[in-house]
Amino acid sequence: MPSTVDTLIFGCGYIGLPVARELISRGHSCAAVTRSRERGTQLAAEGITPLIADVCDPASLASLPAAKRVLWAVGYDRASPHSKEAVYVTGLGHALAAVKPHSPRVVYISSTSVWGFDDGRWVDETTPIDPTNEGGRICAAAEEMLQQHIPLENRTILRLAGIYGPGRLLAKAEALQQGEPLAGSGDAWLNLIHQTDAAQLATRLLLEGGPEVVLGVDHEPVRRTDYYSELARLIAAPPPTFDESVTPKRGTGGLNKRCRSTHPEHRDYRFASYREGLVNGLVVSE
Repeated sequence: MPSTVDTLIFGCGYIGLPVARELISRGHSCAAVTRSRERGTQLAAEGITPLIADVCDPASLASLPAAKRVLWAVGYDRASPHSKEAVYVTGLGHALAAVKPHSPRVVYISSTSVWGFDDGRWVDETTPIDPTNEGGRICAAAEEMLQQHIPLENRTILRLAGIYGPGRLLAKAEALQQGEPLAGSGDAWLNLIHQTDAAQLATRLLLEGGPEVVLGVDHEPVRRTDYYSELARLIAAPPPTFDESVTPKRGTGGLNKRCRSTHPEHRDYRFASYREGLVNGLVVSE
């Protein structure tokens, strides 16, 4: 295990891995924490130093290398023996306590679910949070944990909207092709960001710093019916139908708001809206 590393990543998956790849391409060293030795082998093949540890086991984090920058991009593993709160809040606390002595810059990936509004209102970085579901409350508690451990000048909370892109369209595409109703209301708003733009934004915040809170969202909120109609058109499927009696497992989950970012970086996104992003996601997935 190296004694120092440029960037340490917790959660080297859908966002963390492209961040690591970009940093390595720029000559930065990266290490990533994983519970799986098999996953560690895969990370090593990417040039990322694997660190076998578990954020819910503070003893396993005792020998982490000193890092200039830390990215928390942990997604919940449903096979985990730990609860979401244990991973996202308690586990984050363990990780921050382990890296805190080295005074790194920390980018914590949070969620727009901390704004639990269901009336279609606009929100941005200045809007006070008001979580109303379990996921939002857990993310809010994690943000508070970050604020307790890391000084203001060294932290950024990156609240990402719904992440889509290669590999994240297939399930819905199959449902559309089979004519299955989609759970939830077609009139609800979706707030989205493409994987490429989310990873680029996280990379810039790690390298260049930023304000305490950044909202990662593309330029155009979209009604679910419009989004899935475009996806159906692209895959030559029937137009979407919706079943409002069923609550979506993720994405809308009973929340309904419109997000816009005041951070200047969002103007440089490769995929300004779902129109460009859906085409890319489908092509790269094939």
